[in-house]
Amino acid sequence: MSKVTGVDWQFEQSEIHTESPEEKEAFDRISREQQIDAIAAVVRTCPTTSSTGIAVLLVEAGCSIDLLSIQNKKAH
Repeated sequence: MSKVTGVDWQFEQSEIHTESPEEKEAFDRISREQQIDAIAAVVRTCPTTSSTGIAVLLVEAGCSIDLLSIQNKKAH
């Protein structure tokens, strides 16, 4: 977290709320759609339909998965 400081004041940047819940929801939705579009663009470059081949390209592009989260979802 970054701090913003001045002569007579100091506060955490996280304490500044500049968006409404609706704006946050819209931003989150757009961000998710952009992530999906970017991942799909990488997947389309794969010369094979092999899931391993696709996974290799995604990892090389910088994608990662929270393995603990995946394991927890499998347990349910």
